[in-house]
Amino acid sequence: MKDYFCTNKKYSLISIVMILVIWQVGAIVINNEIIVPKIETTLLSLGEIVNKGDIILVISSTLLRSFLSFLISLFFAVMLGVLGGLFEKFHYMLLPLLSVFKSLPTMGIIILALIWLDTDKAPIFIGFIITFPILYGSIVTSIKNMDTNLINMCKVYKVSKAAIVKEVYIPHIYYYVADTFATVLGLTIKVVIAGEVVGQAKNSIGGYIQLEKVYLNTSGVFAWMIIVVLLNFLIDLVLNSIISHTVKWK
Repeated sequence: MKDYFCTNKKYSLISIVMILVIWQVGAIVINNEIIVPKIETTLLSLGEIVNKGDIILVISSTLLRSFLSFLISLFFAVMLGVLGGLFEKFHYMLLPLLSVFKSLPTMGIIILALIWLDTDKAPIFIGFIITFPILYGSIVTSIKNMDTNLINMCKVYKVSKAAIVKEVYIPHIYYYVADTFATVLGLTIKVVIAGEVVGQAKNSIGGYIQLEKVYLNTSGVFAWMIIVVLLNFLIDLVLNSIISHTVKWK
């Protein structure tokens, strides 16, 4: 097992080195900092961003919007997904709405959200529209894959409905959906940042990316992208650790 993890880390390191080499070679060949900045220029911009006093506020504001959007999506996905999984007619009633959500172009959703809401709330709404159908679909599928024999056995032994929900449905849905949390949250962060970029939300990662773009500071855009990648990596690490421990504990 130790050799397996060491091998995985080795290949991951090789991949990162290859990306950095391609990036640096491409920057040297193109020789235009506005198109592709060199690694050292990007690191200087990254240092400037980190040294700013408002970086914590900027990152926390974007993450707060992202977490709120994810939690709202999860709340409605659980409520409606349970009903959709248990009652097929209800699921078919929601299908047209879900199809609309999935078919709408992301930029169209962003523009409409910015018309309807202010720049602080619009990214939350955008994240909800994009991620809700994914979570809803996972929850409906988890319920449809429920072991009916187990449910029937609970009924034979006259287990209360509250106990069935607590001890059977909730753990089953959690085990089935938990693996998608990190992926969906990562998607939520990206969509929320896209909304912030277009809406130029104050104290936000997207707002600063837009500002760097206005000043043609591509190295600053690259620096913010590195920050977002690192944030997603840390969030994935924490979520996967929590999920693995709770599943193991259960």
